[in-house]
Amino acid sequence: MKTGDLSVQKTPTATDDAVTKAYADAIQLSSHITILPWNYSSITQGTWATGHNTAWMFATNINNDATAAQNDRINYKFSSEAGTWTMRMVYDNYTNMGIITVLIDDVSIGTVDTYGAGVNNISVDFTGFTLTQGAHTLSLLMATLGSGSTYRANVNCIGLWRTA
Repeated sequence: MKTGDLSVQKTPTATDDAVTKAYADAIQLSSHITILPWNYSSITQGTWATGHNTAWMFATNINNDATAAQNDRINYKFSSEAGTWTMRMVYDNYTNMGIITVLIDDVSIGTVDTYGAGVNNISVDFTGFTLTQGAHTLSLLMATLGSGSTYRANVNCIGLWRTA
């Protein structure tokens, strides 16, 4: 065979197949994940829709303005590497907003009170939680009213990254 001759074909072995599968599995995982909130996997409760405003990050958000009811919930599926993680959520606050409980695989990693004076693009970090390698579901749940007058939420962006 001459150098550069690509015409020779090799029949894959079981070892080749295992290496290819391991590589394919690895490239589907990530140590940094960006979730655009309008790319949700499912809605458990409520009417969630996109809103548009040039003052918001990406000029779009996901909100439950139509229902703004207790237990409104939206879910996002993602895959991750095993390790310790941080999640940052960018949101807006207003006087009619509620408290968002953030869950991963139905376990709370924290809450954020989105009641406020009408500030856009506020960020909050949830740090030090552990994920196993593989598929997970992140959920935003409007379970608590807090100081706001409704169970309303406006979320602009979610990012997760592995810290250890």
